[in-house]
Amino acid sequence: MGSLFANPEGAQIWLKGIASFSSLTAVEKVQLTSIFHQLARTCEQAYSSFRAGTLDAEIWHGLEANALEVFSSPGMREWWSLRSHWYSESFRSFIAKSNLVSTTYIETLEDAGQPTRE
Repeated sequence: MGSLFANPEGAQIWLKGIASFSSLTAVEKVQLTSIFHQLARTCEQAYSSFRAGTLDAEIWHGLEANALEVFSSPGMREWWSLRSHWYSESFRSFIAKSNLVSTTYIETLEDAGQPTRE
């Protein structure tokens, strides 16, 4: 994912896309689909390894928390509704049963740029 953020334009695509996948241009959709696919496939692989007992629970729960925050974004949810068929039935079921809160990730990103108040 680092290459996406190598320049401000890539970071802008990420921010725009997690808010609304449909708001992206065709080129931006291809770029973000590549990133979302890598993220989802990595999470699916980790989920499978955790279920098989080959991934430590502590490591899995950290990955799970990170992935579910991104999956909770409106843009990722929109993308997932278009591309979830690329993934295993068990992983799709895991995502479907997860408690995805649609504003958590975007609010976290928006708050990151704000000065703290004391």
